Amino acid sequence: MFPIIDLRGNVIAFGGRIIDGSGPKYLNSADTPVFKKSRNLFSLNFAKKSEEKRLILAEGYMDVIAINQAGFENVVATLGTALTPEQARLMKQYADEIIIAYDSDGAGQAATHKAINLLSEAGAETRIIKMEGAKDPDEFIKKFGALRFKQLLDRSDGAIDFELRKCANGLDLESEQGKINYLKRCVAVLADISSPIEREIYISKLAKETEIKRETLIQQVNGLIRKNINTANKNEKREIETFSRQRRTNPDSVAHPREYKAEKGILAYLAANPDSVSYIETKITPDCFVTDFNRKVYEKMLEKLKNTAEFDVMSLQSEFSADEMGRITEIIVSSRSIDINSRALDDYLNILIEYSGRNIDVGELSDDDFLKYFENIRKSK
Repeated sequence: MFPIIDLRGNVIAFGGRIIDGSGPKYLNSADTPVFKKSRNLFSLNFAKKSEEKRLILAEGYMDVIAINQAGFENVVATLGTALTPEQARLMKQYADEIIIAYDSDGAGQAATHKAINLLSEAGAETRIIKMEGAKDPDEFIKKFGALRFKQLLDRSDGAIDFELRKCANGLDLESEQGKINYLKRCVAVLADISSPIEREIYISKLAKETEIKRETLIQQVNGLIRKNINTANKNEKREIETFSRQRRTNPDSVAHPREYKAEKGILAYLAANPDSVSYIETKITPDCFVTDFNRKVYEKMLEKLKNTAEFDVMSLQSEFSADEMGRITEIIVSSRSIDINSRALDDYLNILIEYSGRNIDVGELSDDDFLKYFENIRKSK
């Protein structure tokens, strides 16, 4: 068991690591009024005391402990989830430079790519260690020692070097097609660099490495930048149209985007997993929904599912207009591309429970309603 401690030194949650191999590998406390997984970092209470203005971002508790025991106090980890924008901004408050020390496997590299983007948006300078001969920092330190790990940190690559190096993955650079695909991937990375000076430096570096004319690369990069701008403008126009339609159909969603997203996730999960209706009903009532439209959809779905074990969106036609049916179908279909598992469902349910709890005057509740309110809070944890 690992205590999760806030910046004031208070234990606010716990993380568990399975030993015998059965069940989930890690199990964390659920979100509570004093603990939000997305807004806290493991060991930041110690890392903030470091004199170095850089933080090491590891994947999990064991990596943090191993790095800390090797003499590096400035190390943190997320709490069983991928890095969030809130955590990236929190790290930027305590460090000018973030060194990502994720595992060297495929999952670790994918997580590194996402973390680079979030840390860049937060304004943090990001570097990535390149581990060879070990799958994670814990194993690297055990095999090679703390001094070699410090050298690894000091020689870590910048985020752009990491992305360019990754462009060669899975390609045969000795073949013509392999070289073409490599250059296409590199051009995509270079087109995402916002600083013109930095972009010029990396274009020159790539031109020298590949023996391709610098002017040719500049032309390709600038062409992709223009294409990306046009695509962004089209997407923005589409979002404005969607927003306008959403505002007409469900005006409350504009004022409560976080809760609206949670409501959509719950509806989509329920449509895909009708047998979860009993579980969801024990967690939330229709009154927990913030937006009127989604509340009505939830109520009608509950009514339909009480009479059948399956759910067909077309069964709601008699209850909603054609425009509203289009919105319901969009919610369900668009959410299918997102992996809404039972853990995500619980996160969505807790968002609505938390919101409804903030807007209840407990002092005005009857004894029976107070007991129901307290039981809902207990079940959400």
